[in-house]
Amino acid sequence: MKITDLTDRFFLIDHGPTYTCGVNTEDGVILFDTSLDGSNAKKIDKILQKDVKAIFHTHSHADHMGGDFFFVNKYDCQVYIDKRELSFVADTFLEPSLLYGGAAYIEITGKFLSANSVEKVEKLEKGVHFLNKNDITVFDLSGHSPGLTGYLVDEYLFVGDALFSPAIIEKYKILYLFNPFAYYQSLNKIMEIECENVIFCHKGMIDKEELKSLIDVNINHLDKMYNTLYELCDGLTAEEISDRLFEKFDIKLNMDLINLINSTVKGYLYWLEKDEKIKPYYDKGIRWKRV
Repeated sequence: MKITDLTDRFFLIDHGPTYTCGVNTEDGVILFDTSLDGSNAKKIDKILQKDVKAIFHTHSHADHMGGDFFFVNKYDCQVYIDKRELSFVADTFLEPSLLYGGAAYIEITGKFLSANSVEKVEKLEKGVHFLNKNDITVFDLSGHSPGLTGYLVDEYLFVGDALFSPAIIEKYKILYLFNPFAYYQSLNKIMEIECENVIFCHKGMIDKEELKSLIDVNINHLDKMYNTLYELCDGLTAEEISDRLFEKFDIKLNMDLINLINSTVKGYLYWLEKDEKIKPYYDKGIRWKRV
């Protein structure tokens, strides 16, 4: 784990699978995301050697907020997140339950999908924030999660999981997306934001000149999945479509991944229905047919 100063006040911490960013203030630091768990949070705390005054979240997934519990307990700091994800921080059982479609079963409530809950969380508004006189511009980049948020600090745009590397797409075959259509809209929005560099959590930092090619990779993935689901869906339930995808892409399964992909499939079905290409019907389950 190491800290890299990007400007005189803005820094990045690489803790393996993802990033935490931060802003130095007069009396401490503001963090953007906090890593997967308390163990990583303690390592971050050790290299910071400053009080954490606030935590701004890109979104509420466990690998981004798993360190909150440690920092809130040690520094009594305030956590901020988009209003659509407040409940997922205050009660992290909701995240695996959202993926499953009901109260989650025990096997999918481990630390990778369900972090420790934090009650000291407040709604984050979009626009410019002046927390401790540190201007931070906030953007709605929803899609990967219901209220994913991007932050612009000193010409660096931190987008969390609103963008993925080609290596991640190749590794996982199917990106988890709560709402693929909203993700597509956010990709276009990222292109329009004035910045010099973009930081994404899985994983890299690129300048604006490299951005279009990476966004094209992400859009190509969306197009591929959209068309694949359209071809597969006729007469099938969402779970049956997922099963076809597991086989088609030779995906090595575990319970977490099954639920992530099932949820993603339903997101694409929403998009296809929105485009009036499919519609649902009931026959021993909710099935889909091409229009």
